[in-house]
Amino acid sequence: MKWIWREGRLAWPPLCVAIFTTGLILAFDYCWRIIKAPFWQFALAGAAAWTIGVAVIMAVAVAVGRRGARRSYELKKKSDFSAFRKNANWYKLKFLRRWCDFDPEENLVISAYERGGSTWLAELLRLIPKTAVFTEPLYLGELNPFRALNFSWNQYIPEDAEWPEAAEMFEAMMRGKLLSTWTSSTYSFVTADRMILKFCFANALLPWLTRQFNFKYTPICLVRHPFAIAASKLNLLGWDQPFDGYRIPDGPFKERYLEHEAFFSGIRTQAEALVANWCMAALVPLRNNRNNQDWITVYYENLLTDPENELRRIFDRWQLPVPDKLYTRAGRPSSTTQNPTFTDDKHKQLAKWQSLFDKDQIARMMSVLEYFNVEEYGSDVYPHPQRATKEKVKA
Repeated sequence: MKWIWREGRLAWPPLCVAIFTTGLILAFDYCWRIIKAPFWQFALAGAAAWTIGVAVIMAVAVAVGRRGARRSYELKKKSDFSAFRKNANWYKLKFLRRWCDFDPEENLVISAYERGGSTWLAELLRLIPKTAVFTEPLYLGELNPFRALNFSWNQYIPEDAEWPEAAEMFEAMMRGKLLSTWTSSTYSFVTADRMILKFCFANALLPWLTRQFNFKYTPICLVRHPFAIAASKLNLLGWDQPFDGYRIPDGPFKERYLEHEAFFSGIRTQAEALVANWCMAALVPLRNNRNNQDWITVYYENLLTDPENELRRIFDRWQLPVPDKLYTRAGRPSSTTQNPTFTDDKHKQLAKWQSLFDKDQIARMMSVLEYFNVEEYGSDVYPHPQRATKEKVKA
C-alpha cells in the first residue's frame, strides 16, 4: 500500500484526500439543505467532484515523487496499521470537537446501569433522523476528562450540590466537545442536529443533572433487575476474580457510602456487591420526588416484552413522531447482546439469571434488596413498580 505512511506519520496525500472528502461531505450537506434538486443530481455531482479532486491530489503526489522526493509511502509492518488508526482518530476527534456545538437542552439522554439494555435502546432511538449516539461519556478510561475531577464509577452528586467544575464539564460534553474513541457512528455527528447520550454511570447524578439542564426531551431512566445485571457482569471477562471485600468509592460525596459502611463490611460475595452497587445508583432517581416527572422511568423487562407500548409512551412524552421501522427494530437484540434467546423466548431471556444463581446466592442478594427496602424487584423476574415505597434506609 503506497502513499499512506511516511517517517512514522500520516503522509500528506491521504491526509489531503481525507480533508478534501470531509469538506466535500459538508458542502454536499449544506447544498442539500438549501437547494431543491433531485438526489441523483447531487450524488452525481459529488462523485464527479470527489473523483476529480482525488485525481489532482494523486497527480501532484506522483509529480513530486518523480522530481526526487522520498517515496516511503508504504506500510511495512502490521504495527504501522495500528499507528495509522491512532493518528487518523486523533485528526478525526480534533475535527469533530471543533465542528460540533450542539444545544445541550436539545439532546436525548438515556441513563441506565451497565448491562441494563441501554445499547439496545440507543440503537432504537438512533432511528430518529439527524441524531448521533455518544456512547459512555462517563466511562472512566485513561483519557476521560472527568478523572481530573476525581469522579468515581457511578459518581453520586446530591441534586442541590454546587459543583461548578462538574457543571462546566457536562456543558462541554453536551455540546460535543468531549467526543472520544468510544463514540459510535462517528461521522454522523457532522450532520446531526442533536446527540443521544447513552450513560451507564449517571443514575446517581441524574437528579442533579436535570437541575443543571432544562432538557426539551425528558431524559429516560432505564432500570433492569439487579440480579440479571449481576449475572451478566459476572459472565464478563474480568468479573470472575476472587472477591476481596466491598470497596467504598474514593470520590466526592463518598459520605453517602460511609453511612452504610457497617452493612457493606458484611458483604461476602461479588454478586452481593454488584447488587449493592445497583442499589446505591438506581435508587437515587427511583426514590426522588421528581421520578417520572423530570425523567421517564422505563423498566427494561416491560420494554422487552411490550416494546410498542413503552416506546409509544416515550415518544408521546417527547411529542415526536415514531420513526419508521422502530417496532420492527425493537424485535432484534442490540449489537452487544450475544444470547439468541432474545428473539426465541423473551421470558427465557429475562429469567436466565435464575438458572445462574443457586438458592443461597439468591438469598444473599435478596438480603441486600431488603436492607435498602427495594420493592420494585425481588426473587421473581418482572418488576413491581406499583409496590415501590419510600425508603426506610436512605440509599
